[in-house]
Amino acid sequence: MRYRIREHRKARKLTLDQLAEMVGTSKGYLSDLETGKRAGGIDMIRAIAQALRVTEAEIFTPENEEEQQMLDHVAVYQQLTPEDRQAIARMAKGLLAASGPKSG
Repeated sequence: MRYRIREHRKARKLTLDQLAEMVGTSKGYLSDLETGKRAGGIDMIRAIAQALRVTEAEIFTPENEEEQQMLDHVAVYQQLTPEDRQAIARMAKGLLAASGPKSG
């Protein structure tokens, strides 16, 4: 999966320096994220998304249908209340526990 940071940054008319200052990182690190030389941690992606006023899912470019489905699920999840998120987490844990160990 690739990032769409540059696209959103330019739409907001921000320089790399400005965005780096907003999220508390270096211009070089952001440049590496934009060009795909590095992968960002979830906290950094969240900070960038907030600074660019987009959802975390909008930061990513899916490279196949499976990745697109995952991003669609994330977008729906982000709209849920904290209570609904907790309910889904409990349900998912129950399903995983019921299905038993997976062989890889």
